Amino acid sequence: MGTILKFCETSCEYTANTYDIMTPRQQFIQTLIAHIKYPFDRNAIRAEFENHLDELTETFTDLGMSLEDAELEAVHQMGNPDDIGKQLNAVHNPIIAWLYFGLKIVLVISVVYILIAIYPSLSRTVDIARAPKPSLTTALENENPTFVQPVEGAMTIANTDYTFLNFAYFDDNLLVITVHKETPPFTVFSTDIQYLDWTMTLNGKLLESGERSNYTMPGIPEGGFAALDTHESFALKVYSQTEFYLIVRNVMEAPESIKITVNRDDGVAISTDLERK
Repeated sequence: MGTILKFCETSCEYTANTYDIMTPRQQFIQTLIAHIKYPFDRNAIRAEFENHLDELTETFTDLGMSLEDAELEAVHQMGNPDDIGKQLNAVHNPIIAWLYFGLKIVLVISVVYILIAIYPSLSRTVDIARAPKPSLTTALENENPTFVQPVEGAMTIANTDYTFLNFAYFDDNLLVITVHKETPPFTVFSTDIQYLDWTMTLNGKLLESGERSNYTMPGIPEGGFAALDTHESFALKVYSQTEFYLIVRNVMEAPESIKITVNRDDGVAISTDLERK
């Protein structure tokens, strides 16, 4: 009893009857843990000191002590549980711990909110990825152009191969060329013909950059190519990951021939001719 009461000189929460049924080891742990204000650290601290006491008790029993004496000596070796508990509580500051816990809750709520917010677009992206990917060549024919013409033409720019598949002309002075784009596997960057220094010649006449309005697009908008005139966002009803349309507006007549020339950074010009049959 004298040893047990020593541990409770400054902060004992237990009655004399409680001491009668608790071992010195149990009293040591309970007194120490009573000082830890942050509840989520108590189990870890308890387990740590239980392990220390186990190791010391085993050491003393190996020296020939009885189990009871070994446990008592292990408790003595640990020191005053009040002092240890106060020191640990200062390290496991409850204010900082609660702030950290609150930040984790806020982070979880923020992630859930973001996932809920982006789910519709994420779901649409997944649906698009699983949807069939029809050829843009066939899709272009279904848009009822004035004419559509298969062609043969190709060029390589840096690490990207371009193959020209067909071109179509629409009554609203719209020229659409279907292009297949291919890059080597695991390529991070590829060229985009829209942003290169390129020119287009229609029926032998150079189409000045000021006369043309051009786009590249990986599919057909929901409202058809007329949706390009609205300058509003739109979804694609047909799309492709390996093909795209080179769209040129303000083409006043259906061309018999098209020549596309790309001027590379090294000064070399690469051309391809697309002839209407």
